[in-house]
Amino acid sequence: MARKGDLLWKARAVQYLLRAHGHDIEADGDFGVRTAAAVKKFQAAHGLLADGKVGARTWSHLIIRIDSQHAPQQAVVALQYLLDNSGTATDITGLFTPSTTRSLETFQRDRALPVTGVADRDTWRALLTAQGPGIHR
Repeated sequence: MARKGDLLWKARAVQYLLRAHGHDIEADGDFGVRTAAAVKKFQAAHGLLADGKVGARTWSHLIIRIDSQHAPQQAVVALQYLLDNSGTATDITGLFTPSTTRSLETFQRDRALPVTGVADRDTWRALLTAQGPGIHR
């Protein structure tokens, strides 16, 4: 779960995904007041409990299926950022390049996921799990 006070990996992923959904928020890795407010707004817009915490239901609405045909830049940045932080080296460009596909396939293979080169729900879940527990102030 990501929530106010979180720093770094999961907080930054939340921020990039919020940006992919059209929210004007800085991706600074600090889950502060502005991020919590953006999460609440996102939750309310999606019929979720607007508590500012990013639990399983909010994650399921935040994540975006990414492939070479559907790759919103901010969502790709989140994907690349999480891949790189999980130990699967990739350039963080915001572009879904052949290198991104190879890194994604490596991550999927290493986690015994279907090797599709598509960031689907199971891949996002594994990426988030690979980040470890949230880091709090």
